[in-house]
Amino acid sequence: MGEVGPSFVEKLRLTHYPMPPSSIRVVFDGGLGPSCDVETLTIYLKEVSDPDVLEFDYRHEVEHILSHPRDIANTFKVFYYGLKRCSDKELWKALFHRFHNAACDILINHKIAQLYEGAKRGLGKTLERLKGKALDPIVEAVAKAARHSLKGRWMKGLPRSEERLTLKLFEELKNHYRSGSGPGQGDLRVPFSLRKVAAAGAELVEEGEDPDEVVAAIVAFAASCGEEVAEKEVVEKLEEAYVWQLFEWSWKLAEDIKVGVEGFRELYDLWRPGEPVERMLVRETLLSYGCIVPGHNTLKRIEIRWSKHRPRREREGANVAILLDASGSMNDCNGLKARVARDAAISLIGACGRHGYPVKVIVFDGGVDWYTGWREDHYRLALELLRRYRAGGGTNIVPALEVLARGMRPKATIYLISDMEIYDVRKSASRWSHLARYEPRVVVFLIGTRVGEVLDVLEQAGIRDIRGYALKPSEYKVLREKAVKELPV
Repeated sequence: MGEVGPSFVEKLRLTHYPMPPSSIRVVFDGGLGPSCDVETLTIYLKEVSDPDVLEFDYRHEVEHILSHPRDIANTFKVFYYGLKRCSDKELWKALFHRFHNAACDILINHKIAQLYEGAKRGLGKTLERLKGKALDPIVEAVAKAARHSLKGRWMKGLPRSEERLTLKLFEELKNHYRSGSGPGQGDLRVPFSLRKVAAAGAELVEEGEDPDEVVAAIVAFAASCGEEVAEKEVVEKLEEAYVWQLFEWSWKLAEDIKVGVEGFRELYDLWRPGEPVERMLVRETLLSYGCIVPGHNTLKRIEIRWSKHRPRREREGANVAILLDASGSMNDCNGLKARVARDAAISLIGACGRHGYPVKVIVFDGGVDWYTGWREDHYRLALELLRRYRAGGGTNIVPALEVLARGMRPKATIYLISDMEIYDVRKSASRWSHLARYEPRVVVFLIGTRVGEVLDVLEQAGIRDIRGYALKPSEYKVLREKAVKELPV
């Protein structure tokens, strides 16, 4: 190929920003090029004599990997966004990958046309070759947007986000395929990975999406990728991914919990004429320079204030007991209270796992729904909580406190997470008095109600170390954050 062979491609790699990693391979294959395989990080190019066209093909495929990757998790999120909003769900499932690829192509073409003059010329030459040809409607839409990019402007009416652009193209062009024309040759797809898609689904659930809708979307997305997965398997993977997501969040937050420590540091500085003579360090100046030139090399000592951060430590180790309300009132706000309480408990379990703290969980409603002993298999415990926690029934904390008292450990930290619509809350005072003998630290989170009455009961029972928070259901992230930060680390 001469001028436009592998050596030319290497020059392109060195001038691309950011520079593509050396792990990306370039293969000249007329049957596959131009395309890319994001699983093996391989770019396939056709052998062409025009360096501008080769530059356009190369930079376009590199951007698919660097900026708009055909990552399966990201692709699923785009699929889910459109599935909820499109006017024809079955056609969306059938043609999604074509429209998503087209949206990525439009975004990439615009970017490289503005950054690389050679790629811009190559794009123009590629469009010239398409003139007068009968093009698939999707290809024509990409070409039309590219013509605007060559003029240095974004095509009016097109969204700039990947999700909205994919949906826009679908809604505008779907009738061409309803009329009988085929979808055309698809681009390369990323191999389906249930683990990665479940992780993306867990992020959507954490953002407030309905878990059942996410599960159904994962099953449909797998089918669009040519894979068949059972709904039960999807539910299990989604639950596992959700727990890991909360664990990773709590681990990061636990590492950031620090307190400031201030002090002074002694340094050398320049002594100048007019300053007190006794501050000049004659000996140190002579040892350092061999002579004394006042105001030029004379030394003195100064102190500067400094600060650093160290991990906060309140107790040597910790035992953490979680009292979690599962009464019917927790289903208020469309179940948001229950989800907030459950996720805060799971985040706490994750943070305890980070530090190796034993955890005891007691879920109560009118009685004790279920409970555990002191456990250190934190991931299994969190997964069990996620699968078993269901809100319903009355509210009575007394049986939960009786269970906690059996096997209670000294100086443990007790978390109470509830909306505390408890009948005769003061009846629990005697149980709290029994627990007070163990000198516990009690942290109370009340969702959507005032915390004063409960704290009064705890104080009268002899609990000395008490923290109380009253939060709205919508402040679920604040609840999780405060719960983890109250953990003795």
